[in-house]
Amino acid sequence: MDIQDILDVTVQNGLIKYKYLNSRIKPINDSIEDVKGSIFTFFSKKSMTISRGLVITSLESVKEKAEYFTHWTPNVYRYGAYKNKLGTVVGHSEQNLKQINVFYVDFDSMNVTDSDILLASLELGFMPTYIIKTDRGYQAYFVLDGPVYITRHSNFRAIEIAKRISQNLRQYFLCQNDLPVDMMCNHFGIARFPNSQNVIYYDKAHRYSFSKWMTWSMKQDEYNYAPNNLCILSDINGIKQTEEKWFKLLLDQIKIKGNKGLLGRNNVIFTLSLACYSSNTPQNECIQMMTEFNNKLTYPIKKNDIRKIITSAYSGHYTGASRHYILNLCRAWIDSDLSYQDLFTHTKWKKFKKRRCERQRSHYKEWQEDILNYIQQQSSTSTVFVSTTKKQLIESLKIPARTLDIVLQQLKENKKIFYSYKSGRNGGIKFALIKQIYTQIIQKNKEDREVYITLLAENFGQSRSAVKRVISTYEEWLYPYQMNIFLDVGS
Repeated sequence: MDIQDILDVTVQNGLIKYKYLNSRIKPINDSIEDVKGSIFTFFSKKSMTISRGLVITSLESVKEKAEYFTHWTPNVYRYGAYKNKLGTVVGHSEQNLKQINVFYVDFDSMNVTDSDILLASLELGFMPTYIIKTDRGYQAYFVLDGPVYITRHSNFRAIEIAKRISQNLRQYFLCQNDLPVDMMCNHFGIARFPNSQNVIYYDKAHRYSFSKWMTWSMKQDEYNYAPNNLCILSDINGIKQTEEKWFKLLLDQIKIKGNKGLLGRNNVIFTLSLACYSSNTPQNECIQMMTEFNNKLTYPIKKNDIRKIITSAYSGHYTGASRHYILNLCRAWIDSDLSYQDLFTHTKWKKFKKRRCERQRSHYKEWQEDILNYIQQQSSTSTVFVSTTKKQLIESLKIPARTLDIVLQQLKENKKIFYSYKSGRNGGIKFALIKQIYTQIIQKNKEDREVYITLLAENFGQSRSAVKRVISTYEEWLYPYQMNIFLDVGS
């Protein structure tokens, strides 16, 4: 892994190239560079928590001490200073930001994998530039293709726009993919420092313009991000969301206010209202309950806002809140050490969809979704290949045999899956999701990609060139303006 290149890509000329004094690599006749910005680096998590680190102004210094750093600020500040002789650093505040180079998302759980992050990123349409493995999970870095400069005369407007993008990005992974994102992590603060041991994925080509991020974020703002179509599954005793421990814990809090990003009073009231809706609580009872809750708050919101929030919760577009979302709310306002076991009596969760028997007709599109979900559930991080029999698939999905044949062909033509079928005693069906295959391929080097393409061709009875065309078509659909991953790979 080329860590030097990662540092160059991330810092984006925000620092001067060479140390002002005692440089070991600066050309003798090189002119003095104009002053640029500063970043903050730390040698351990302990030193980071007490703000004891180094203020660095040159890329040479960063690379020189790279093997010793554990944390840094990948976004650049105007200046940095030392508060005392102990090395306490000051200046890493939003008002002092000079340029924003990167958005990063902290996945604070060992239950998520880098493949989960990459698959969700494929659906997002923005791939991470690199992923770092941490002690408690992962950090995904989305580096911009050019820095965003912060100017005082615009009243720091760029910071607010960038913060909104960052918040929407985190909520995408949390609410639309149910991944354990740390929502309380500072948007432009301190993050893990990349090194040869912790960087597990890197692709320099995956950088996007700030304008593209803005366009995406504005579209995301059209959706209400109190998590859509995620719910708790009641057990056989019919436990309701309003009967769960987290519900009462949040209702008893009176110091909730609106200065913790988007995880404030409005989100708490919306989440509680969603619980009421999913538990079949009459809307007028919910209004009364939320009004009483709001009246107890030290910093209540307007009564009209309560009704708007509850109306949205009862609109029928939502069924409940993601457990990760609830966990983050409770950690923000109750206790940062809370666990799922502290909050949920029953923690069996999944994406919610109305039962097939509640719908009048079963359309091909719905069967396609069922088959895609089946393949994804049966595959693993070690292999994307799923083998079964036609009989087992029909029984598992309760799908008519003729419909299965039609839907499989549709999925193949739409470049959603590879599949092969062999009749007879030793026959069966073999599947692979193309999005999972693509995720595997982009993590391999050129030589390993070729071996993998051969493996795919052999498993699905196709030529290598045919397999490449399918993968390239999928990539062009994802990223119409990017280079094909097979461009410089021999046939």
